[in-house]
Amino acid sequence: MKLKICALIIFSLITYLLLEGVNLHSEQFKLIFLEIRLPSVVAAIITGSLLAITGAMLQSFFNNQLIGPDILGISSGSSLSLAIYFYLGDIWIFTSSGLNASIFALIGALIVMLALGFFSKKLNGSQILVLGVLISYFSSSLISLLIFLSPALQVKNYFTWLNGSFNNLLLDQLVVFTVIGILLFCIMFIFPKKLELVALGEKTAISLGVNFKQLRMQMMVYISLCISFLIYFVGPISFIGIISSYVAIKFFGYQNMKQHLIHCSICGILISLLSLALAKMVPFIPSNSNILLGFISGPIILYMFSGKKNLYD
Repeated sequence: MKLKICALIIFSLITYLLLEGVNLHSEQFKLIFLEIRLPSVVAAIITGSLLAITGAMLQSFFNNQLIGPDILGISSGSSLSLAIYFYLGDIWIFTSSGLNASIFALIGALIVMLALGFFSKKLNGSQILVLGVLISYFSSSLISLLIFLSPALQVKNYFTWLNGSFNNLLLDQLVVFTVIGILLFCIMFIFPKKLELVALGEKTAISLGVNFKQLRMQMMVYISLCISFLIYFVGPISFIGIISSYVAIKFFGYQNMKQHLIHCSICGILISLLSLALAKMVPFIPSNSNILLGFISGPIILYMFSGKKNLYD
């Protein structure tokens, strides 16, 4: 029943976002529907889904419900790597060939994930969280320095991208973005059973046949691929990776990791589409995704802080 309700809400939001105020027989239909609205809706769906999944995986692996790709510095590391590429190459993301830029984004995310993986052997969940915040602040400082040293036009373009927006996706990128996004979503299904065993503790998981080092490396690569892919196309999107798992548990409950990741994906999509709908319904609110997601996520995060139980209890 709850899944049907979510499906109905998602369908309603998509219909509203795609067709509201559009005359299907007008000459502007192609411009408005295909080139503006369709890419932003697809970007919101895939971004919300992947960020929610990676956030839930990180929270389960590190056993901390306040951890997410942006909090741990993964997004910042990928953004910093791209900023270096743009600065040194004197090019802008949407005028480049794309391959080199995407590789740089992946390298940045991988470096942060490797650092977190290395220190996770020595630190507990709270200490990992602090380390991630420090990495995020350090990366943001270096990004600010590069912005200060960049030409005025490049600064404006980079600020637009750095704020993150589902509207950054272009029509000619839509097919590639959709295919890669679906592929990354499908890869997620190799992790649930192993993550359930990891939740029992590292020693217990190893005794039950889990290759902990291999799993950690696979997760590093998978999450880094997801984050760098999303950052390259839509920019750094915040909050979804942190709150989706919590919202999914409150609404659907928790049965097993596979269902939980699917539920997280649904909640991530709902949150992303809701932010787009708010931008359309309230004209004076900026269309920047992170601003809108901050308004939606702030009360939820405050409520999370007030909770005393572990997320998976």
